Amino acid sequence: MTTSGSSDFTLNRNQILTAALRKVKAVDLGNSPYPEQMETAAEALNLIVKSLQNNNVFLWSVEWATKTLTASSEVTGTDGNIYTCIRSHTSSTATKPVTGANYLSYWVERGETGGVWADVTAYTSIADFDLETDTIAIESMSYRDNNSDNDVQLVDKLKFLSVYDKTVIGTPTIGWLERKLNSSHLWLWPIPNQSSYLLNYLRIRKLEDFDADVDNADFPVRWLEFLIYRLAVALAPEYSLPIADRQMLKTEANELFILAKRGNNEVQDNEYISSAY
Repeated sequence: MTTSGSSDFTLNRNQILTAALRKVKAVDLGNSPYPEQMETAAEALNLIVKSLQNNNVFLWSVEWATKTLTASSEVTGTDGNIYTCIRSHTSSTATKPVTGANYLSYWVERGETGGVWADVTAYTSIADFDLETDTIAIESMSYRDNNSDNDVQLVDKLKFLSVYDKTVIGTPTIGWLERKLNSSHLWLWPIPNQSSYLLNYLRIRKLEDFDADVDNADFPVRWLEFLIYRLAVALAPEYSLPIADRQMLKTEANELFILAKRGNNEVQDNEYISSAY
């Protein structure tokens, strides 16, 4: 018996779109969809990919990342003393040490080489910074000090904000991921006492879009059949597919989703660990 010797079969974006359009009888076998049909279907497909993230379908978009910490900014206050930034910000008169009304939320009196403070300037703290713009969450985190990895406990907003003294310096023990619309911002406490630490974290990123016609899915091929049927469900009303046919497509899509997600977690038994394929 002769086999192919390969196991890399997949479908690109246009193949998925065409298969779904055939399911709703918008395209006859052997014919190609119109450009307008492909454009509408591509939009619907990307919406489906985004909605998968609401169902915690993330396993294939988990990856390690490393952040080299950057020393905090230091400036000379109006009193002649040195101040170290404890909260990254763009400066204004309200944050100027020590005449600004809110400066204590951004600066603490300590440091060695203060520069001249300037308005509308980005000042950084070693304890908080932006992560990759497509970061959704962090599963685990540690910092490397020489050859040792030290865990940093991830906490929620309430626990982090309940820390009484945010100016404490030491080895970081807790971290909070502040989620923003277009980025994620990480906060550490205590304020790291040296910039030589390497922060390693297992992050969950956004699923990549289907932009080009040859783009492959950003997840295992076992989800492809679900995508075709789920896309057909989304397109069915536009092509006036009978209710009974719509229900059949929806039932099949739901079953395929359950089957695909069932293998979406790492499974360990006495002999092996299997990941998503």
